[in-house]
Amino acid sequence: MAKIIMKDLSKSYDGEYQAVNNVNLEINDNEFCVLLGPSGCGKTTLLRMIAGLESITDGDLYLDESHMNDVLPKDRDIAMVFQSYALYPHMTVYKNMSFGLKMKKISKEEIHNRISNAASYLGLEEYLERKPRALSGGQQQRVSLGRALVKRPKVFLMDEPLSNLDAMLRHQTRETIVKIHKDADATTIYVTHDQVEAMTMGTKIVVMKSGVIQQIGTPEEIYEKPTNKFVAGFIGSPAINFVDGLVANGCLDTKLGILKLTEEQVNKLKEYENKKVIVGIRPEHLLTENDPKFEAMYGSSLEIRADFIERLGSEAIINGYVNGEKIVSKIRYTKPIYSDDKINVRIDMDKLHFFDTETEQVIG
Repeated sequence: MAKIIMKDLSKSYDGEYQAVNNVNLEINDNEFCVLLGPSGCGKTTLLRMIAGLESITDGDLYLDESHMNDVLPKDRDIAMVFQSYALYPHMTVYKNMSFGLKMKKISKEEIHNRISNAASYLGLEEYLERKPRALSGGQQQRVSLGRALVKRPKVFLMDEPLSNLDAMLRHQTRETIVKIHKDADATTIYVTHDQVEAMTMGTKIVVMKSGVIQQIGTPEEIYEKPTNKFVAGFIGSPAINFVDGLVANGCLDTKLGILKLTEEQVNKLKEYENKKVIVGIRPEHLLTENDPKFEAMYGSSLEIRADFIERLGSEAIINGYVNGEKIVSKIRYTKPIYSDDKINVRIDMDKLHFFDTETEQVIG
């Protein structure tokens, strides 16, 4: 069992800069929890507090009901994987992987068995006698993962471990990390600013901003039901479109045009009649005529003037303008599209998000 509980956890420096502010979070046994947010949001600081590498200013940290605030890092039954790999350059792969086990006075036979199993699992058998400088970045990261794996910890902590890898290696290593998590029967906490990593790997996502948790949920909840404008804008690729809209007579008056609301949306926005709201439209919810759902859409039609087209095989991202308002659409790509082409789209009105203009919190 490895349940982690954080109660009112805070970290400040010099009594002024608040890196982590009043975090309350439970991570259950065997969960894959991703701490997600932009650089400087406090996610790595929070991870280091869990590891014992940063002191706790206020609040309490528990691991399986044991109070951990003052427990030394080596006694926390935690293994950490770093962005920089953090391998000893003068040691072979085998010695890098065995170092922590030797410190725990585990027998040579057991160390050999664990390393052999991990090396086989990670495809490192032929590299065990090499030193880090003779390995590629992807191989070094696998050694770093292996070093954590052989410890057989209750908790894996991973701090942006894929940021130094190329796109293909990131994809392959994501798969490896998820497999390690499942097979090791451990709890994993993973820090990243990459939403693709978060959405494809995590079972629980914690979105942070300025040291404060903005939302906790499954990937589906975070994407479909963001609690505020920040979360909606941070999740989704390409990013969501935001436009101001005046609520009036069952419609939204926007720079894109007049958008007719559904009955459910009219009720949701009842208190905002004759007031402005922020409207969120995800690029994938702007459908073109070649989309099977287009004809069934009652939603408002728009004409986008294409400016810059990103072709992605079966899809294309259209960066363009509607009545001078910049808008991004992600569409099925079935025929060539060029700059200045006019593209008819319909908004999937059921998928709109609404936010208060002052609080930026979700409406409804």
